[in-house]
Formats: sequence, C-alpha cells, structure tokens
Amino acid sequence: MESIKSFNIGKVGKIIIPAKIENYIDILHKEVGSTEWSGILFYKLTGGDIKKFKDLEFTIEFLYPMDIGTSAYTEFKYNEHVMNAYDINEDLIECSNSLVHSHHNMSAFFSGTDTSELLENAKNFNYYISLIVNFNKSYVCKIAFPSKSIVNKKYTIKDQDGKLVNINSKEEVEEILVGDLDIEFENKVVEEPWLLNRIKELKQSKVKPVVANTVVPGYKTYPRQYNMYDNDDWDFPVNNYTKTTSKGTVTEFLAALLNLDIAKKNEGLFTTLNSLKTIEPEELQLFDEAIALNIENIYSNIFPDDYTLDNLESICLEALTKLNDYLVFKNEDFMEIIKFNLKEYVL
Repeated sequence: MESIKSFNIGKVGKIIIPAKIENYIDILHKEVGSTEWSGILFYKLTGGDIKKFKDLEFTIEFLYPMDIGTSAYTEFKYNEHVMNAYDINEDLIECSNSLVHSHHNMSAFFSGTDTSELLENAKNFNYYISLIVNFNKSYVCKIAFPSKSIVNKKYTIKDQDGKLVNINSKEEVEEILVGDLDIEFENKVVEEPWLLNRIKELKQSKVKPVVANTVVPGYKTYPRQYNMYDNDDWDFPVNNYTKTTSKGTVTEFLAALLNLDIAKKNEGLFTTLNSLKTIEPEELQLFDEAIALNIENIYSNIFPDDYTLDNLESICLEALTKLNDYLVFKNEDFMEIIKFNLKEYVL
C-alpha cells in the first residue's frame, strides 16, 4: 500500500475535556481495566480560526464506546449502534466526530498503528482528531488536515544541440498536515448512568459462546486435543465425567477450572497455581482459550442446581477475590489470563 505523505505543523491549539467527559473516561477505565477500548469522540470547534492554524480550541461534547478489545489492540466499524449516541444526546447532530481510545496502564503516545489510523481516516473528514487516554491522565491528542498543494518544478535539460533549456511544470500533491493539541481539563464531577449500561452491553457481546462438552482432563492438553491422523484439524475430545450432584464451593470451582478437569475439584489451589508456572509461553494462548471455553461448563457442573448468569457473575467475583490471596503468583502471566476471563462475567 502506498504510504501517506504527512507534514508536522506543531502545536495548533487545545482540546477541552469537560468534567462529564473526564468522568466517562474514568468510568471506562475502572470498569474495563487493563484492556484497550475505543469509541467515537463528538466535539465542536469553539475558538480560533482554522485558516491560521493557531490558537484553535475544540471542546468535547460526548464520547460513545464502540469496542472493548484486548490488552494491546482495539478497533471498531461504524454501525447501527452509533444511533444510540444521538438518542442520548440530540445535540450531537451539530458535532464533528472522530476517535478516542485508551492505552490503559501504558503511556499515552501515538504508536505506528495509531499514526497510520490518524492519517488513513483523516482523508474522510474536513479535519480529524484522535485522542489517546490512559490511567494516569497523561492524555495526548493530534489533529489531521487533509490538504492539496501545487508544487512548481523547474527542470533543466539539454536540447538536440546540447544547449541547456528550462522546462516548467506543476504537480498537485496530497498531504496530511498533522498538528498537536494541548489537553485542558475542567474540575467537577458529573455522573451519567447510561455509560455503565453501554459498558455492560459491550462486555456481554464479548462473552464467548458455550461449547458443550469441552472440558479437557489435564491442563496440558488445552483446550482441544490434536488428532495426529487429521493433519491440521482439531477435534474436541469426548468427556468421560458425569455432573456432580452435590452443592459445590468457589474453591472447588477454581480448582476444577485451573486444572481444566472436574475430577480435580478438590486439588489444593496453591499446588494447582504452582503447577501452572510450568506453562510454556507459546502455550499461553491455548490456555487462555481453554479457560474461556470452560468457565460456564465447569460452573454448571460444580453448581448444577444454581445455574444462572447472575449466579455465575457472583461466583466469578468470589473467585477473583480468592485469587487475590495468592500474592506470590500475582505477576504470573497465567494469573492474568485467569483473572481476565473471570472478569468477563463480572459485569
């Protein structure tokens, strides 16, 4: 793909983040945690003159979350959910819109991907703003202006007699002008209940569907067993366990989940967590998939008489609290995987 030409024009003004918008961002960070999220930023030009590229002032009017991604990536496409933002705030019809996304506990900066997004989408707008936010509020913001310029070129060549002659030509060049906007905060607290509901919708949309009978005995075989006779095909193994009929406990739920084996529900949690330290880095993604696939299956086996999503949310919350007791494992990659998947059910 042909690279997009850009030119940095330095600081051109500021963007004002009202207290209610700062509060929206704080809520998203609290509820989503160390995961990138992104959404639509609605804003107005409230000061300055675009033609001067100086002392511009933009004020954010609203933001609407569109995606909860992973720890390192988020993206979304405009779809019918955008109309919900206009239902919440009818004045948005008069606003421009662009991008806001979070780097959560990382530094707020424009990565190569962020810069590419800025340049690529700027072509679709009169001007385009991208705001990157994070936990410690060291936000950064850039604005991009699609432009065209006429370049006069003068060439010197030799004619048929070897004499130097000049030839003039004009060339139209498309270039994105990129400027920086300072961040300015207001200082008051505003609560908006709609935002928590929207976050809950996004989390629910990310919950992976339950696949029946996928609990695999022994964590070393997650999440599905490979059949050597099927080349590149993966087969789900047939389980040989039966559902428990006794009322389970959170400890049993965790032990079965961490071992990916109902039969090991009475294993000690410390011993199980310690054994997970042997997982190789290249196996972590498979382990992540296995945990995600089996949470609901294991829950329904440990608590066969109490199976509802509300009860599952409560059990996952208790499980997260219990895992906090094992501080010695808090920095292990597998612990982050387990906690992330449990949090998917804590809405």
